[in-house]
Amino acid sequence: MKDNWTIFGEPKPLIYGGSLRRSNVFNSLAAQTQATVLPRRGRIRNAVFQRMNSRLNPLRRPGFAVATGLLKTSMFTPTRETVRWMAVDLHDHPVLQAQAMKVELDDVLTQRRMQMWNSNTANFETLIVPSRSFAHYAGLSDDRLLVVPNGTALSGINPLPLPSEPIIGMASGAARGRGIEDLIAAAERARAQISGLKLHLWLAANSVTAENYVHELRTATQHLPWVHISSPTFLGIHAATSQAALLVIPHPPNEYMDVALPIKLFDAFAVARPVLSTPRTETAQIIRREGVGWVTEGDGVEALSDALVHALLSRSELEVRGQKAWVLAQSTYSWNTLSDQVASALLGKAAVPRA
Repeated sequence: MKDNWTIFGEPKPLIYGGSLRRSNVFNSLAAQTQATVLPRRGRIRNAVFQRMNSRLNPLRRPGFAVATGLLKTSMFTPTRETVRWMAVDLHDHPVLQAQAMKVELDDVLTQRRMQMWNSNTANFETLIVPSRSFAHYAGLSDDRLLVVPNGTALSGINPLPLPSEPIIGMASGAARGRGIEDLIAAAERARAQISGLKLHLWLAANSVTAENYVHELRTATQHLPWVHISSPTFLGIHAATSQAALLVIPHPPNEYMDVALPIKLFDAFAVARPVLSTPRTETAQIIRREGVGWVTEGDGVEALSDALVHALLSRSELEVRGQKAWVLAQSTYSWNTLSDQVASALLGKAAVPRA
């Protein structure tokens, strides 16, 4: 359906965490509809969008709009007659996530973010979420949901063989509350049974706070020569993570982490590496269901260390589970596949006049 479609997205491709989702979720829709892509923020965006849609007024034929994230409340008011707000991707909650990560928000900022959330969820016909449990945690009902898990943009790359050394790794945004310190402690404990074990931490530092945190970790581990900390670019992440035999997601107990699906899970699949995760609900369900790794028996350093030892003692199982993960990355969790699913659902709904 080549019609008047607008995608409110990012001004340029983004290359980390949830930004990868925003850069890929509507790719197929954009290609099939020749959509106009406008940045989600900025006065120029508002002016261009409103002028573009004003041309439709005499025809009373609405254009279609989707967004890769929350739009300002002011976007909805002047366009109700000319725009059909089809879908918004709600991959994070602007307040609940901050609370879970212990990021302090003052009352004014909290209110502003909740107003945006409420306005977007009220105006968009379809609410795209990474998991149904996330939607319920965020207070959304089932009637307008389109569940689209996270995926990987690294599919299609031939995997490299497992390293000969026992190397484990974690690719993550550089932030507290993600279990990085527990992983370091667990790896140190596991070295008593896994001779020569090394830990690689690939940490994206996209803010001053993140850069300071990486500096703190470097200082804390400077006496541990087997810990390697770096910040590869997205183009280098495939080669970097392929250095490990096992990739780890050590998130501590956290209601928000239980309903989230971290991008690093699916990027691990794309490099044919199995994943060891703490028992965060959504992540653990995929690992157990698909047989692509291991889930710890509980939380804490001891449980994580025991699971590391168990996984690393069987190279054949590392290879088998890694191959299963790679197959999933080429199909089920490829952004090409997921984006096609989004486009199919939205074009189908657009073909039916709104009530």
